[in-house]
Amino acid sequence: MNNKCSTILTTILQPLLAMVLMASEPATLYFINGDILSGEIQRLEGDQFYFKSPMLREETTFNRDMLLDLKLTEEQLEAKPVNHTATITLEDRFGQKSERDQLQGQLVGINDDFLELATDYAGTLKIDRSLIYAIDISTDNYLLYSGPNSLEEWQVLGDPNSWSYSNNSLITGSGNSSLAKEFDTPSRSQLSFTIDRKENIDLALLLYADSSEPERPRNYYELSLNANYLNMRKYLEKGSSRPLNRGTPNVRAKLGERIRCDIYSDTRSGAFHIYIDGKNYANFSDLTPSPELMGKSLHLRSRRDYEMRIQNIKLFKWNGSLPQKLGTEEESELQKKNQLLLANGDALVGDLGKTHQDNIELTTEYTSYNVPLARVRSIQLAAKDENHPRADKYDLKAYFKSGGWIILDPILLTPSTLVGNHEAIGDITFDLNAFSHIEFNVYDKQLNKLRDEKW
Repeated sequence: MNNKCSTILTTILQPLLAMVLMASEPATLYFINGDILSGEIQRLEGDQFYFKSPMLREETTFNRDMLLDLKLTEEQLEAKPVNHTATITLEDRFGQKSERDQLQGQLVGINDDFLELATDYAGTLKIDRSLIYAIDISTDNYLLYSGPNSLEEWQVLGDPNSWSYSNNSLITGSGNSSLAKEFDTPSRSQLSFTIDRKENIDLALLLYADSSEPERPRNYYELSLNANYLNMRKYLEKGSSRPLNRGTPNVRAKLGERIRCDIYSDTRSGAFHIYIDGKNYANFSDLTPSPELMGKSLHLRSRRDYEMRIQNIKLFKWNGSLPQKLGTEEESELQKKNQLLLANGDALVGDLGKTHQDNIELTTEYTSYNVPLARVRSIQLAAKDENHPRADKYDLKAYFKSGGWIILDPILLTPSTLVGNHEAIGDITFDLNAFSHIEFNVYDKQLNKLRDEKW
């Protein structure tokens, strides 16, 4: 954008642009210099972005070096009933640690080289196996909640500005603030989530709280999670609290900047098993459980001003079986093989094949199975040589409305489609309605600070 055009936008059109934003134009452009312009996408071709706004007389061309973000319509794709949802997480790019693309769809099949995924937004994708980081399966049989989907579905307790929501994540703000939500939580459950931190982690989870409204419910279990320690207490309506018995040594956590936490709970037996990044980190037991006093609410409490991002929250039914504990040698051997990790904690090892009638083929050393995908929690693929997608200067980062994102080398953007290239898939044509917004210049750390998300 030349200086003359920029001056017009900033000094004359800003009030009108605000009116245009309120009129819900199909798209809104955010520029590096702070300008905002709403209107209609014409196309992105090469280095040029063609845009038409009612505030300007004719189609205008912008160099994409000047663009920060493109906000898209909130219109949702029509959801089709499915038996399962497979979430495919791809390897991160060099220099972009833990920033991984995700694709969702239905699993079609897996062989030594490719995984096939049927999607509503881009047809059936053929994904290079060497660039797959993880495969997770969700079904209504076991999955009770998957989110977060908005800030509105949670109750903010205390300062209403203490938490924010961006890109399917809950982001903490000021200290001593809480979010709460009531679930249909069974006495046996598995709660999974991921935390990113910038400084430290200081998060308390109030499990099985008897209410989602007051900041201090009467009855609940409190798990305190810090980068240096982990402990658990039980609070009762009589005002008493006591620590739970810990069955593992109280070692320092030494948690990374991004961790996955899995909490396996059984209020009837009083058993709680905490897994960090897939490894059993701590076990707690309530020697005098009182399940009749407990409720079904979850509270997330930030106790300091540490900025944390909480995402990929999932609540499952749990049958009481824990993931298999393997020795170092066994684990090393299993990494060389494909594994189906089942919802009941069991694991099957063998060669994977096609899916049919919602089953996936698995051939083991002794026999073959048709395993219902509804009973699969995740698939661990045999380890291959390390491989990562390349990062190109003009890559775009497109955020799915259903969660996650994909980074693409763009070929063409039209009012209805985004065509791009990904090293794991090749050239892909996406329905543009699958995305909530698109970021430009995604590897520029200074520009990332200008984006309107806190993280």
